Parts: sequence; C-alpha cells; structure tokens
Amino acid sequence: MASGNAQSSTSAATAEFQPNSPAARILRPSLNILLSSYVPTTAIVGASFLAAALLPRNVVLALAALALTPPALSLLTRLTGTNPAHNAAARTIRRGRFAATLKGDFVVFLIGLRGNAALPLTPAFKQAGDAFAAILRELDARPELGCLGTEQYVGDSDTGSRFMCVQYWRSSEHLARYAAASGSAHHGPWKWLMKLGRESPELGFWHETFVVRDGDYESISVNCPPFHLCNARTAEVVPAHRNMATMKGRLGKGTGDAKSEWPEVLKRIKGRKQSWFGLSVPDLRFLFWSAVLEIKQQQSNLKT
Repeated sequence: MASGNAQSSTSAATAEFQPNSPAARILRPSLNILLSSYVPTTAIVGASFLAAALLPRNVVLALAALALTPPALSLLTRLTGTNPAHNAAARTIRRGRFAATLKGDFVVFLIGLRGNAALPLTPAFKQAGDAFAAILRELDARPELGCLGTEQYVGDSDTGSRFMCVQYWRSSEHLARYAAASGSAHHGPWKWLMKLGRESPELGFWHETFVVRDGDYESISVNCPPFHLCNARTAEVVPAHRNMATMKGRLGKGTGDAKSEWPEVLKRIKGRKQSWFGLSVPDLRFLFWSAVLEIKQQQSNLKT
C-alpha cells in the first residue's frame, strides 16, 4: 500500500498460525482495526491540551500515567520475552530466504476503501469493514470458490483513511463467478456500495485485477512468516538459493546462481583502466553481493 505507515492486519490468534492457510490472515473485527489504526494524533494532542487547561495538575499527571502504562508494559514484556502474543508471532517467522511458486496462471486482485470524510470513524467505513470481514471469512471457509489467499493492510494519510486487501485467485473466471453470485457475502455489500457511491463521496472504493501468466512472476521473502504468495493455497515454497537465488533465476531467464555470472563480469571488465582494478561500480556491487550470498548459503548448508 502507498501509505508509509500502513500496518499488516494479522489474526490475533497467532498461536494457531497455520502456514499456507488464508485463515491466518482473516481480518480482525473492523472496529478494532479502525480504533487502533485511525485515531488521529491531532485529536489526542488536542484532548491533552484541553485536559491540562481544565483539570488539576495531579489529575492530569494521573491520566498521563494511566495512558502510558499499557504501552510501557507491552514494551517491557517484549524486551523480557514474556509477551505471549509477541512470542507466538515470532515463532511463525521462517529464518532465511524463500521463494514461492504457483503452477499455472493465477490472478492478483487488489481491492480497497478510502475514507473521504473529515472524521475517519464514520458509520459507512465501519459497515464496509464489517462487510469485508464477512467476505474474507466466507472465502477462507470455502476453498472451492477459488480464492488462494488474502492479506490486509490499513493505514491513514493526509488524504484520508485507507484499507487494502490483496487477494490471490486461481483464475479470473473464479473471481468473476464469486463477484456475481447472488447468495455470496459479497453481493449485499456490493449493492450497498454502489448506491452509496452514487449518493455521497463519503467513501471511496476501488479494485484492480492482474492476470499473471505461468512463470511470468517471481517472489522472495527473507525472515518473514508465511504471507502473501508464500501463504497461498497450493503454493510451493522453496529455499531461495542456487537457481532461485536471484530475480533473473526466479523468472526463469537465467541460472539464478550468482557464481555462474562471474565469468561474464570478468569478461566485461577485462582491459579496463578507468576504475579501481578495472572494476566499475556496478561490477563491484555485483561481486560484493555475490560473495555475501555465497557466504550466507554456506552458513545455511552447515546448519542443515
């Protein structure tokens, strides 16, 4: 998502995380997400100044201590390793570099909302959030619909509150069939949104659809839990080394093995006198990162 402070909304039940299951990415209740992500800083600052002006000093200090205690305790338990939610989330992280592939064509579907009203917590935004939660629960419970996985992001900016959902589908036919199904969790909210869009600019909504041909994509995740394509149903997740070590290799346009490209680099720099030892900056950068990858791979091999 374009917002710099966007946060991935993951399930609170991280202890029950199951790789390659979209259940691990079901949207939290929309009101909780909005409250945790969209409470404007200006409102908090304004309330603080108002309290300082109207209330006795001791009361203001007590309110400040009360407000700071929960985040301070959360930070302390994280640092001491006694925060259950943080520990459960940490256990889902896969150390190392991994690439994901899907057999055949598939579809990447982006859909989102943006609040255009002055206040982010509008009834329409909450209603839309509740609808998205119901849709995602249905897609997770019914894999035959063709949805392979989802990820959600929320954030805000000077231009409004935002929500985006990234979805992977088996085909555009599966996606179109679900969108048109009259008995789906999507149908009612879609009709409501169409009506709202004609009557008011309070809520903006959009979607984009990308048909991805077999082999015309690549993915890489480093020290991440299974998410996005690595968490899609039927995805094959493999260590990203050897022929999967580079973007060119993952796209099937080269061996992907950084070492195999060294002779070509040495051939290009032969006879050069204008740079350090005949090496240009791109050549130096390539050799440096190739060496780093090789060292990391050797360390990984020793551990396994």
